[in-house]
Amino acid sequence: MRSVEEVFAPLFAVHPFSSSFIHLVQPSQPVSGMEYAVRNTLGAVQGDACLISAIHLYADDLDRAHTAVADIENDHEAAYWHGIMHRREGDFSNANYWFRRTGTLRAQVGHDPVALTERAEAAHRAGTPPPESLLLAIREEFRNLAQIGIDRMLKE
Repeated sequence: MRSVEEVFAPLFAVHPFSSSFIHLVQPSQPVSGMEYAVRNTLGAVQGDACLISAIHLYADDLDRAHTAVADIENDHEAAYWHGIMHRREGDFSNANYWFRRTGTLRAQVGHDPVALTERAEAAHRAGTPPPESLLLAIREEFRNLAQIGIDRMLKE
């Protein structure tokens, strides 16, 4: 079994996971210096659209993250990544639309994405830094969903 830490190692080396997502809402601008790490990580996910979206989300390249999953219908995992992408761009109502399409996957991830979105929206509207508890929950959500995708990819 491969872990998120192993598959995403090139990205985490450039931008440590412990400092990820400190800006809950990002403009669609990739993190500087991530291009090489993104290419290396993309090679590890065998063209898997959901994991491609995750890689681009981690690098704050929201346009590419969206493109990877935008046309996938009736897939709970793709809907979840789609929702995270809209949350990151500040389109909170659209994020919740996609989160409502994730079925039982929400329980597997271990967080209520709608509740996380409400907390992210409140912090964004208040113009305050997100509380550490929210950052930890969003990181765990990302890690758990990515691990689900890696496990699925390895079974296929």
